[in-house]
Amino acid sequence: MYFDFFYLYNRFASELLKQTAQKRLRGIWQHQRNVSYCLFGSKKHLMTKLFQNRRMPFYQLGEMMYLDK
Repeated sequence: MYFDFFYLYNRFASELLKQTAQKRLRGIWQHQRNVSYCLFGSKKHLMTKLFQNRRMPFYQLGEMMYLDK
């Protein structure tokens, strides 16, 4: 599955709603088998915050890859 993550992420106005949505998605995704997810984002600092910050629901959810322009 492909997600333009920032489109999804920015649909929620408040930080509380963003965190709630992230927690729900992680809870679902981490238990699924035989499914691959690709989360894309053009803002490197936001992707780093989401996936490498211990306080965020997506912390260490998967491997980060950086693509050259």
